[in-house]
Amino acid sequence: MKNESKLRHCLFSGVFMILLLSAFTLPGCHRQPPVLRVATNLWPGYEMLYLARNLGYYNELPVRLVEVPSTSQVTRNLRNGTLEVGCLTLDEALTLLQDKIDLRVILVMDESCGGDVLMAKPDIDGLKGLRGKRIGFENSTVSAVLLDAALVEAGLQINEIKQVPMSVDEQFQGYMTDKADAVATYEPVRSQLLRKGAKILFSSAQIPGRIIDILVVRAEVIDKYSEELTALLDGYFRALEYFEKHPLDAAKQMEKRLGRDPLTQFKGLHIPSLNENYHYLRGDSARLLKSSQNLLEVMLKRKLLRHSFSFGNLAEPKFLPNQKP
Repeated sequence: MKNESKLRHCLFSGVFMILLLSAFTLPGCHRQPPVLRVATNLWPGYEMLYLARNLGYYNELPVRLVEVPSTSQVTRNLRNGTLEVGCLTLDEALTLLQDKIDLRVILVMDESCGGDVLMAKPDIDGLKGLRGKRIGFENSTVSAVLLDAALVEAGLQINEIKQVPMSVDEQFQGYMTDKADAVATYEPVRSQLLRKGAKILFSSAQIPGRIIDILVVRAEVIDKYSEELTALLDGYFRALEYFEKHPLDAAKQMEKRLGRDPLTQFKGLHIPSLNENYHYLRGDSARLLKSSQNLLEVMLKRKLLRHSFSFGNLAEPKFLPNQKP
C-alpha cells in the first residue's frame, strides 16, 4: 500500500507539473518577451537614452539600460554576448569586428567636434613645437587617433615626441607637476587645464567624423529584437526633440547622472539629427563606411589593429524612425 500510495503521489505530481508548464505555452497565455539590454558608460553623448527613459518613452517596453563603469566593460559584454546592444566609439567597434564579433551600427549618437583636444604648456609654439616634448595620453585608440592626426598636421613622426602613457584621471596632475608638456584629453580635464592657462593646439573639430560614438547591436539578435530596437530609437529621437525644445528641463533631469550644469558637457559634441543619421547609415555611400575606412587605415598605421578586414554591412538604418517630410 505504501508503494502504491507513493506511485499515485508521483503520478499526481508529474501531471501537475505538465499542466503547470503547459499553461505558459497555451495560446492566449501572456509570456514576458525577452528583455533588450543596452549597455552604456557615463557620457553626455549617451544621455538621450536615459532622458527617454525618464520621460516614460520606454515604459511597458522590454528595454533595460545597463550602466557600467567603462567602455571596456561594454566591449567585454558585447564580445561575450552577455548584452545585446552597446554604446561604443567607432574605433572600439572596429576592434571587435577585427575579432569576428559581428556588429551592426544602428545609430550615430555624437560626433566629437572639439570635445577631444591636444593641450600644451603656454610656451610651446604651435604643433611643430611639440618636437622632443613629452605628450601624455591615454593608451586608447581615441587618444591615439587624435594624436596621430595632430602629428600629421605638424609634419612630425611619432618617434619625434616622447610618449607618456597617462590615464585621463592622471592627466591634470601630470600636467601640473611637469610630468608632461602636453596631453591628449577631454572633459572634464579640458576645462580644468584651460583654467590653468593651457592652450589647445589641436582638436577633434579638425578631423570631423573620425571620433564618433555609435550604438551597436550584435548581428545574430537583430531578428529577435526587431520591434524593441525600433522602439529604442523612436524613444531616443523623441527625447532628442524634447532636449532641443526644453533644454533647461532636460538638464534638470540629466543632473542626476551628469552632475551640475550638464549642458556645458555638450560643448564640443554634435548630436546628429535623424536626417544626419540617414546620411551616416543608408546606402552604399553611407558616410559611416567612409569614416570607418579612414579610421581603419589610421589604426593599422598605429598598430592599433592587427590586420585589415571588410565591413560593408556595418551600417544598418532600418530601425531609424521614418524621416519627416
